Amino acid sequence: MTRQSGITLVELLITMAVATIVGLIIVTMYITSSRTYTDQNRILDAQRSGRIELEAMTRVLRHAGLDPKRTAGAGVEVAEAARVTVTMDLNLDGDVADSGERVTFRRSGNFLQKGIGASWENLAEDVSEFRIDYWGENNAAIAVPGTNPAELAKIRSLVVTLTIRDVKEAGGNFERTYSTSICCRNLFR
Repeated sequence: MTRQSGITLVELLITMAVATIVGLIIVTMYITSSRTYTDQNRILDAQRSGRIELEAMTRVLRHAGLDPKRTAGAGVEVAEAARVTVTMDLNLDGDVADSGERVTFRRSGNFLQKGIGASWENLAEDVSEFRIDYWGENNAAIAVPGTNPAELAKIRSLVVTLTIRDVKEAGGNFERTYSTSICCRNLFR
């Protein structure tokens, strides 16, 4: 009698089952790491966007009230909890009528926007909160002044808070909050 060598059907089925389980584990690990990689990139983009836009706002808002000739009437025009409009005489011609000398920052939907004249530019998306707090002399908090000229004249600095929120691919949300204090050096008169 000759003896045949090879594998039995049972051995083949067990090998295929083990290979399938190992393959599923590898695919699951790949999908999980891919989602984590994508989420980390989205978080990094949100952080970068938040910091860049807050810094750009800071540069503009520091110039609020620039009026060396004292003829332009530059300063803060609108001061609300989620919107601020400032003017500045950037070209030093004695008025604030030129392009870029009246700037508004606001939250519209989930966008942080910058307005110059009638045009609006989206600065950041996925904004879940945009808040501005106003401060006067001796770091005294000022209730939201709106458009009241007497209250607007008291503003010396602002604290801007920006929160960006997005959905993770792996599930859940992530949120990053940025805050900065801006001394409007041209408003100290």
